[in-house]
Amino acid sequence: MLNPKELTEKLRDRVSQRFDNPAVKKAAKAVVDEFIQLITDELKNSGEVRIPKLGVLKVIKRPAGMKTEAGTDVKIPAHKVIRLAMSKQLKELLQQD
Repeated sequence: MLNPKELTEKLRDRVSQRFDNPAVKKAAKAVVDEFIQLITDELKNSGEVRIPKLGVLKVIKRPAGMKTEAGTDVKIPAHKVIRLAMSKQLKELLQQD
């Protein structure tokens, strides 16, 4: 699994290779960074982002609760998570394997 920095670098490299131009690498980094910032801003503002061919990212609010682990109760505070509802295309692609 790629960490966020590796993912950004890999995406930037793929974009720059596709156009076979070293000058594109700097522009590709700016585009990737801006895309990530746009998604972050939209999730903060509206709580949902629809990305074609990938799916919908949604902010889900989880209430506080208790979890039992190895005989001890662990208190879990309320928190937010991001859930991906996959697009039909992505589901079909993953089912092929």
